[in-house]
Amino acid sequence: MNKNSKNEKLGENEKNDKSHPSVTIDDLIKEAIKKRRGEEKLRKLFDEVDEDSSGSINLDEFVRAYTNVDDSLSRDQLRTIFYEADYDGSGELDFEEFSQLAKLPEKDILSVLEATNRDENGLVNVEQSTESYF
Repeated sequence: MNKNSKNEKLGENEKNDKSHPSVTIDDLIKEAIKKRRGEEKLRKLFDEVDEDSSGSINLDEFVRAYTNVDDSLSRDQLRTIFYEADYDGSGELDFEEFSQLAKLPEKDILSVLEATNRDENGLVNVEQSTESYF
């Protein structure tokens, strides 16, 4: 068997082996371009929502932008979602926080509204357990 025959045989085995799909450089490049375009779209959306161009989104900007797209949630519900996404507690969403929120499925975003034990900032209050286990 010559070298080309071995390569052709290897190629056939890769095609027949569905458990190890081969990834080409073209696939990687396409995926990188797709990811880059997604990031660019998120950045453009972030810049549109950031009305005062401060580099972060405050609660009022968030509520206005969200209600333009979907007016089914109340301001209190949107405030809860906003503060849940504000990981650093700054009272504003930076691009990273906004991106993380935008990438979540809607059901995950709305699931934060199910918790009823929240404080005025929308954070979940957890009481210390009084149970003894041993």
